[in-house]
Amino acid sequence: GKLGPEIDILERLPLEDVERAGGGLLREALSRLREGRVYRESGYDGEYGVIRLFAPEEIRGRSVVAPLFAMEEAVPSAVPVDGVPPSRPSPPRPSSPVPSCPPSPGEEGDGRLDPEQRAAVECVEGPLLIVAGPGTGKTRTLTHRIAHLIAERGVAPEQCLAVTFSRRAAAELEERLAALLPAGSLQPLVATFHGLGLTILREQAEAAGLASGFRVATPAERAEIVRELFALTPTKAERLLEGMGEVRCGRRQEAELAGRISAYEAALAERGLVDFDDLLLKPLALLRSRPDLAEAYRRRFPWISVDEYQDVDPLQSALLRILAPPGANLCAIGDPDQSIYGFRGADVGIFLRFRADYPQARVVHLTRNYRSTRTLVEAACQAIRPGTLVPGRRLVAVRDGMSERIVLQRAASERAEAELMVHTLERLVGGTSYFSFDSGRVGAGDSPHLSFADVAVLYRTEAQTPPLIEALGRAGIPFQKRSHRPLAEQAGVKALLAYFQGKKVTGERVEALLDRAVEELSVEGGAPGPSSLLAAADLLRPLAIRAGTDLEGFLAGIALGGEVDAWDPRAEGVSLLTLHAAKGLEFPVVFLVGCEEGILPFSFGSAGSEADVAEERRLFFVGITRARSRLFLFHSRRRTLRGETAEAQPSRFLADIEEALLDRPDEPVLAPRRPEQLRLL
Repeated sequence: GKLGPEIDILERLPLEDVERAGGGLLREALSRLREGRVYRESGYDGEYGVIRLFAPEEIRGRSVVAPLFAMEEAVPSAVPVDGVPPSRPSPPRPSSPVPSCPPSPGEEGDGRLDPEQRAAVECVEGPLLIVAGPGTGKTRTLTHRIAHLIAERGVAPEQCLAVTFSRRAAAELEERLAALLPAGSLQPLVATFHGLGLTILREQAEAAGLASGFRVATPAERAEIVRELFALTPTKAERLLEGMGEVRCGRRQEAELAGRISAYEAALAERGLVDFDDLLLKPLALLRSRPDLAEAYRRRFPWISVDEYQDVDPLQSALLRILAPPGANLCAIGDPDQSIYGFRGADVGIFLRFRADYPQARVVHLTRNYRSTRTLVEAACQAIRPGTLVPGRRLVAVRDGMSERIVLQRAASERAEAELMVHTLERLVGGTSYFSFDSGRVGAGDSPHLSFADVAVLYRTEAQTPPLIEALGRAGIPFQKRSHRPLAEQAGVKALLAYFQGKKVTGERVEALLDRAVEELSVEGGAPGPSSLLAAADLLRPLAIRAGTDLEGFLAGIALGGEVDAWDPRAEGVSLLTLHAAKGLEFPVVFLVGCEEGILPFSFGSAGSEADVAEERRLFFVGITRARSRLFLFHSRRRTLRGETAEAQPSRFLADIEEALLDRPDEPVLAPRRPEQLRLL
């Protein structure tokens, strides 16, 4: 979990990185494994043989497994004072410098901070804006800054609040902070904006007018309420919910919906429910009406850090301004050129107005890119330059060595594009089957140094995935597919949520409960099909493992999380991701497919507004910067979308990349893979 995919750990990861994360014994074990210095005990009929890394006398009396899987000691809950849980006393803090955690792939190899990162870490008084370009160590800088506050500035961990935008990002922040802070010390609160709102509402349920056992409504429950109230079809109910959400969150005005909104909110309250929007609306209304509570939370969290600040929307900004007024110790980090969530209400102008909102703010720019090759960094800068929101946008590639040019290639159709992706992928990984060699598609000299987990296929819309999935399936290549859609909207997930609602289970692991739910629902019938449920269970399994025995936390994670939160970095498969879902991730090899007008930039049969095209350019910038070493940009001569086949034009964004950075192979003539009898000799 700390070091990434299993194949990398077993075969390639530097042993010093292994030792920092897992200790000297693990380093010695891997060293012996790689050198073949093992103990072999032969098997016999009916009994497997055994391979051991240590002789019994070497490990007798030594703790081998416990340090890697030790459970955290439970911390007793604090008693609220004046409605707000107080800070807990911290254990004695060492006076030594901030410990260095193992660098992530692509970051500085020696584990130290560069001068720009160090300046951001040590700037701890008053508001601070960190403009962090892609691959510049944003998360590393943020976590080191929090650790610096605690270890060197004497700030209590529970006085620090870190807010981000996805549960996956929050989990990463927690893991990195745990590696930086002294073992056994208390941890800062790390939450998404909606998770923070849920925390406030749970602590202040009575003041907010909520039942003590309230919970977040599932999409199915919300739709059922609207259908019952207004006698609507499922499709019209979904449209009404979307419209009411827009009005409630202030993104549009529609007076005729006021009555329906009131009836909907009353029905939620009657059932002891809140919806997703309530997790921001209700805390905001509460703190505005209760200045004493607002002041109590400001005292509780005098140090606030906000990740991905470019994606803040007006409601989130308003809540943040209450908790951190001008002059507060607020650290905001992000990159306006990676603001890609305007369709969700995010306003990049909030990032650009930071110094107006916080006049005392200092600004630090992170410009050293540790992730990508020089070719990729130069191409990314060229792609974003016509629409950059960072004056004098500058990124400097730190990685040395030769770098491959970006492959820009055209295919005949979307199916040919998918086959081209599979053929190229097979060459990169050194073949996926005997057929790869027998057919001549892969030669003996092709490099096998990449694994499937090293590869991502990115696309703009879900409609592009069927031919990609079909081509990967024919080739027998494993994959995991994720989007930015809410987890709870999927049919199989809805059925599992309904199964878990109201269950009171303690002490049993959530993963076991998940497996039992699939078995029972499959037997009962009436639920989604033994495949929809299994797919949903596989999707939720990483969250279930992370939850341990906390069923309530697991359900909250589903309610608040997106599909990409369940992406598993350890899975040995190609990652199929929408460009939005790929934000925050990185891969050695990236295929960006569908680089065509109408897809990227995306438009519903129209040219799109200037603001829309600007955000699409930022999305292209995000796609390029997900790659560490190799990037393939594919587009088609013709494409079938929404039932219509039409000629396709290359994306306008491709023209902004210098020809010197590109490799343009001829359009290939590829037949789809078909099962064939292999030659015997």
